[in-house]
Amino acid sequence: MNAPDVAAPGRLLFILGTVGLGLLGLVFGDLAPGLQPPLAFLGSGQEIAYALNGLLLIAALCMFAKPGVAYPAALAVAALWAFWIALGHIPKLIATPADVVGWVSMAEVAAAGSVAWLLSTDHPSPRQKWLPRIIVGLMLVWFGVVHLQYRDAIAGMIPDWMPARDVWPWVTGAANIAAGLGILSGVMGRLAGALAGLMYASWIFLVHIPRLMVSPSSREEWTALALNLVLIGCVWTISGHAFRRAG
Repeated sequence: MNAPDVAAPGRLLFILGTVGLGLLGLVFGDLAPGLQPPLAFLGSGQEIAYALNGLLLIAALCMFAKPGVAYPAALAVAALWAFWIALGHIPKLIATPADVVGWVSMAEVAAAGSVAWLLSTDHPSPRQKWLPRIIVGLMLVWFGVVHLQYRDAIAGMIPDWMPARDVWPWVTGAANIAAGLGILSGVMGRLAGALAGLMYASWIFLVHIPRLMVSPSSREEWTALALNLVLIGCVWTISGHAFRRAG
């Protein structure tokens, strides 16, 4: 069994973002809004928060370890994301199928879970390659549609100093759709994932850090930054792993 390439940018950022989400849950004593839906039937909200975020943090940190620990840890991360989808996102979306934000969160969690599954072995099966690729590709297309449909909200996230703020939602929406279609079709899929990751990485400096400088104690902003790291990790992992030729 080969050692996981922890230094690979996609894997590294995926782990760091997941560690961040787990750590934030422990610091704030709650579940990340949207990503970890309330599961009140399991106990008090805070008890669930500490238990699930503690498990997520430990499993993510173990992904830095040797293969015998790192690969099962990645599988545990995937299982946690799947658990939240099955018991949180799906019931919520069945009740409110027109909830656009809910579908965005569902796509993010599904992508993170599928990529964690991809990272759970050094020799992924064909299904472990194509399923995350499909999920991440569909996520990007959906992100693009949302950017185009809710242009005013997206424009509001663009820094004031950037010119033509009303144009950028069209640019980011089209870029997400193009990247998603490239990953889904396999036509320049590796490049599509790489460029999508670069676009998301630019948001760290253009959006997240400036917002955190204004609101350094904001749970929402720290969660957005950690999630962005996870998403960069997802698309870069797909770019470098799912399109890797056997042998």
